[in-house]
Amino acid sequence: MVIGMPLSKAEKRQISDLCIGFDGKQRTSDEDFLRNFRGGISDPISLGVELLSDALTSKTSGEVQSAMIVGFSFGFAEVHIKLLSTLAPEAWHVSHEDIASAFDEIRTPSCVNSLKYLAQWVPDYLDFDEARALGSKAVWALSKIGDPSAIAALQEISISQKDHIGKLAQEKLLELGVSSAVLPKTN
Repeated sequence: MVIGMPLSKAEKRQISDLCIGFDGKQRTSDEDFLRNFRGGISDPISLGVELLSDALTSKTSGEVQSAMIVGFSFGFAEVHIKLLSTLAPEAWHVSHEDIASAFDEIRTPSCVNSLKYLAQWVPDYLDFDEARALGSKAVWALSKIGDPSAIAALQEISISQKDHIGKLAQEKLLELGVSSAVLPKTN
């Protein structure tokens, strides 16, 4: 693998071929991609880490999108959390909803702080979105984690967000059997 190199046009095309087209089919199989990308990839999880790291270094939105395609094709794991958490608050890319979805796939307490942030933040490019899809995805992901830290985050969101994101957090808390009005005590 070539580390720290921006993706070439051919590599971007290979990655985009992993996406499902309008006809409902991938233009390349996962196996063909792994066999042909950069001379062959044996560990697609490590490739995802490398691409996320490169995107952070280059601060290129398209590189983040490519890394996310690879991640959704081959899976996200705990090894991705630090990079995704670093990307989550960055305003220079447009993959925040994908990051929330990746955290939803990973579903560990290590994702909670970033998900709480994404539930409450509206990036400028999503300012038009009255449905607040990013916030909704983050709240749903928090509810699926469901541990005490996720419950505390949902409680905070249910109180701090005065829109439907706060209401969604309240609904998710009720589904988890928790009252949104009771914030955990911190020492």
